[in-house]
Amino acid sequence: MKNMRKIFALLFALVMLLTMTTTAFAAETDMDSGRISGMTMDEVIAYLESRGSVVDESFADLCSAIIELKTDGMSNEAIISQIESAPTTYSLYDTWGRLTDSEKLLVVTYPTEALAVQSNATTASSSTSSIYGYNGNGDVTDAYRHGYWNALNARDVGKTIAEAFATAHEDVSDEELQKISNGFYGWQHRSMDLHNNEVGRGVVSWYDIFTSDSTLSDRILEQIQKGNMVILVD
Repeated sequence: MKNMRKIFALLFALVMLLTMTTTAFAAETDMDSGRISGMTMDEVIAYLESRGSVVDESFADLCSAIIELKTDGMSNEAIISQIESAPTTYSLYDTWGRLTDSEKLLVVTYPTEALAVQSNATTASSSTSSIYGYNGNGDVTDAYRHGYWNALNARDVGKTIAEAFATAHEDVSDEELQKISNGFYGWQHRSMDLHNNEVGRGVVSWYDIFTSDSTLSDRILEQIQKGNMVILVD
């Protein structure tokens, strides 16, 4: 009888250890791994194009140039300074100017991931137009766009980097936060976006790296139907 108890105790301990190890592995993978982890720039471009995503050639050229500058040992701050001192050299046009300072630092820090994030933003906007007919501000289309963008990013670059880019996108001045758009202050729009970004990332698990765009879109639509997304404008 005592031997049986020891066996059961041992089995229970092994089950608990396995559960804890699996949970820890899932949590770590969930936070840090993405579909494009370890890919080269060319491989990322091929992956995005295989999904039918739009790849901004000028932005891809910029990201490739950043990688070369980093290989030469240039610091992130020096790279940003060089880009802003000669934007036409990198065929930037308006792309760089639309980024917040926080986004610029992330682009320089994670150039490969930045290309996927930028392409996913285009995909999210296109999907929003296909589903709702337009891209709005503060309404359900805005909620869907942000949620879907973050779901795509979480799958492709991992939740940690996805959150960093999404949060950096909302890093605007106090003046912008006090401006009123569609009847709401900028800070209210930012709070809405940050919440919906988090919901979007939340629909992706560590095993979703091969999950299709359409499946992620359906998950965001389900979150909207359940009332889990913040929507300011009816």
